[in-house]
Amino acid sequence: MSFTDRPYADPCDKRNAAVYHTGKECITEGCGHPAGTWWSPYWCFKCNTERIDKITAQVEAIKAKMEAKHGTT
Repeated sequence: MSFTDRPYADPCDKRNAAVYHTGKECITEGCGHPAGTWWSPYWCFKCNTERIDKITAQVEAIKAKMEAKHGTT
């Protein structure tokens, strides 16, 4: 995947700009970076990227499992 497919992972994407920082710290324990991106006010850029990638991988795994069980649609 590229940044085109994952704009949330592009540090130069305007939706990851400091304008979205909330003035709070990232909610990931021990992180301490400024929280806030266009995608979420709770995580910093790095932790938000990891979070969205993890969610995407989980959804893709469920999709693959469903397709294997029921065939592709």
